[in-house]
Amino acid sequence: MNWKTQPELTKFEEEQREMEQLLADLPSRTREAVDLPEHFWREQQIGIQAAIATRPAPVSWPAFAFATALMVLIGAMLFRDLPAEHNLLPPRTAEISDQQLLMKVEYTLQSDVPVALEPAALLAKEMEASANNSYSQGDQE
Repeated sequence: MNWKTQPELTKFEEEQREMEQLLADLPSRTREAVDLPEHFWREQQIGIQAAIATRPAPVSWPAFAFATALMVLIGAMLFRDLPAEHNLLPPRTAEISDQQLLMKVEYTLQSDVPVALEPAALLAKEMEASANNSYSQGDQE
């Protein structure tokens, strides 16, 4: 079952002969193309050696692995220190009754010292009392 006409077959056969001739001549044509003077090949060799010499040294696998592990460690440390979303909310104060709040306000108003300085004020009073006791005992003797 050949569907091609005679002119198409003739054209195909001509192209096939041309291809066969081209392939037969390929080794000789290749030798002619590369048959260049020794000076040309020496310049090519020098150019290749210069390109190899100036190429940066590749990174070794241990160095790459170490750098990657270091970056992962730094990233983990940074993300670990970020506060969790629930920590972003201000802490809730303990709910106290109105009576307790009024008592704290009254105590604060009656006190001459701020609540934060009460321990220091107490210490100063104790030191003053101790000094007065030692001074009065010195007078009695």
